[in-house]
Amino acid sequence: MARDAVPLTDLNAPARAVEARDAELFLDGVMTQMLDTEAVAGATVAVVENGRLLFSKGYGFSDVDAGRRAEAATTRFRIASVTKLFTWTAVMQQVERGNLDLDADINQYLDFRVPATYRQPITLRHLISHTAGFEDKLFGLATRQPVRADMTLGRALKEGLPERIAPPGQQIAYSNYGTALAGYIVERVVKEPFDAYVTKNIFAPLGMTHTTFRQTTGAKLPPDLSRSYRFVDGGLAAAPVEHIYIYPAGAVTSTADDMAKFMLAHLQDGELGEARILRAETAQQMRRPLARNAPGIEGMAHGFYEVNIDGRRLLAHGGKIAGFTSLLIIAPDTGTGLFVSMNTLGRVMTVEQVARAYMRRFHPGTAARAAPIRVAEAPVDAYLGSYRPNISNLSSIERIGSAFAAAYVTKSANGGVVVSIGRDVSRWIPVGKDRFVRAEGAERRDQLVFTRDNRGRIASFAIGWRPFVAFNRIAWKGTPTTLWTLLAIGICGALVILGTAMTAFLRRKRTAPGRIVRISLHLATVSAVCIILSSALVAVGAMSLSNLPVATPAPLVIAKFVALAALSGIITAILLQIAARWTKRTSTRSVLILFIASMATLPFFAALNMLNWLRW
Repeated sequence: MARDAVPLTDLNAPARAVEARDAELFLDGVMTQMLDTEAVAGATVAVVENGRLLFSKGYGFSDVDAGRRAEAATTRFRIASVTKLFTWTAVMQQVERGNLDLDADINQYLDFRVPATYRQPITLRHLISHTAGFEDKLFGLATRQPVRADMTLGRALKEGLPERIAPPGQQIAYSNYGTALAGYIVERVVKEPFDAYVTKNIFAPLGMTHTTFRQTTGAKLPPDLSRSYRFVDGGLAAAPVEHIYIYPAGAVTSTADDMAKFMLAHLQDGELGEARILRAETAQQMRRPLARNAPGIEGMAHGFYEVNIDGRRLLAHGGKIAGFTSLLIIAPDTGTGLFVSMNTLGRVMTVEQVARAYMRRFHPGTAARAAPIRVAEAPVDAYLGSYRPNISNLSSIERIGSAFAAAYVTKSANGGVVVSIGRDVSRWIPVGKDRFVRAEGAERRDQLVFTRDNRGRIASFAIGWRPFVAFNRIAWKGTPTTLWTLLAIGICGALVILGTAMTAFLRRKRTAPGRIVRISLHLATVSAVCIILSSALVAVGAMSLSNLPVATPAPLVIAKFVALAALSGIITAILLQIAARWTKRTSTRSVLILFIASMATLPFFAALNMLNWLRW
């Protein structure tokens, strides 16, 4: 018989005092290991305990070439999406002042309209819980190319408005656009630029003098701003610098010491010294649960997301951008906060693992000492299949990024399931209906929960350590395997056409095909060349999307028209081949081979259409 799944809350161990020296010795070991083994150039850490900054320190280099060390007090790191906590704090300031209503239609605050795709309007409560139902979108919202001076926050949001692909409140699906939209709403109601408002109402009161939304791009970066790096060919290389037009979602640069002040303010119900950025009841509201993707699993609070470490509920937000990766995590029951940021994406060890290590060392939850988990005797076949993250793009050329980003659930040898999300492969054992726990590793108490539709069929799954995304089941026709198969069949058909054309050219003196067949063969040959060319252009254009261009990359524009020309040519060739066969102007065999090869190219165009390459 199976036991009930291990609960996620109310398993907290009593807090104990942490000495600064103990914290420093422990984190010195953890961070030194990270720098030595993970090829990380530099990092910065701050720890707060019981209303004070316990420890902060920089590790490694902020600028490798200049030999400049990282300093916790003065070196700014790009904190990426941790920025969102400032945006949500600003929103809640306006809520408590009566200028915003969490449950009002956001269109009443905007100078443009969010379409009424669904009956239920989007509210700020949906935005703050990431349940608005927007598709994922980056194109035009940030860039690695020269910055457009005319691209204001409002203009970027108007021009980059994503499609609504799910009813609001249905699922948590992390949205950069939704957070930036909330920041713009604040800008509209306070009648001043959002960055100026946050500086005046959050940074300045808390004494965060090294924190700013100001973005610096180009080769000459200020000396107090850390450079970012990536691990390439066994060494460190400079990472590209991104400029974020929708800056309330991820543009802040800050120091570890400044972030400690922000953590202390939230842990102390909005107060730090004589400064108060939130009323106590508002700060407490921000920590309360708001939405989750499956019953009994971590979800979203008001801006923070929930994290479970050995049964202890914590609140956190992480972020990644162009080499930087950061995490802020607070434990309200112990008065603990930890901020860590590094300027290189580690190969194995992550900022999340640093946080787990610290909490397990100094504030272990009682679940770490719980009895061994009993495996439920439950069939797992219903869970097997392909799933896609709901942080997806369905309407534009960005769909290629999500179309091939499936997660796979397969059966494991021990009677559980294996979940493969990119390179992340984890094994899970059943502990109840639709509920699994991790079978191995340091995250043993993480949960995997499947949900069902109204007909009782498996519809999606959610993982505890990823509370901001759900993975929805996809039918066979939408799987990456199907797409690759369609593309491969089409390209093979094009190659057969080229082979047929070459054969016809070599035999031209011995064989005189009918005029209709000759025209058909010429059209099919040109179309086959166009198919191969458009494939190459799509590949080049897709790679260029990683540079966040300000306009549609030229290879993709050309690929679209080349593919459309190929489609027109193939359809015409097929019609001519049918006409040739009908009039019996040539041998059945030659027409049949060309007809089959031409028909075989059609799946290629079907795949391109599914990826939106023919209709953006």
